[in-house]
Amino acid sequence: AELLVYNTVDRDQQLAVEGYLSEKYFLSPSPGGQIPGNLNGDQATDGTDALILLEHLFFGEPDLLPCGNGGDSDPANKALLDFNGDGGIDMSDAIALLRWHILGGGQEHPLGSDCVEIEDCPDSCIP
Repeated sequence: AELLVYNTVDRDQQLAVEGYLSEKYFLSPSPGGQIPGNLNGDQATDGTDALILLEHLFFGEPDLLPCGNGGDSDPANKALLDFNGDGGIDMSDAIALLRWHILGGGQEHPLGSDCVEIEDCPDSCIP
């Protein structure tokens, strides 16, 4: 999977994300420890996760999300990525994540900011 490179993302970070997406994301452990909103599995919910979500939504890369069947409607992906808690995965989740992380406003993910077990997600943290 090829990701767009933004000025805020250096090449090493891009390669780390690509490696994670291609090597680790599509395992099917059940349940796996996840930090809510942490799309790239680096144990930190931050702007990179919002950028990857936007790339998925607008450019189709990555084509699959990390949990369950990889689809936007998969319950595990909704649990992980529905940052604003409206029941879906869309651009508003990326905006809510950025608002919470960068501006310090808004609400954190409905599941909190600590590692939680989410059925059909890979294990990316110790619950």
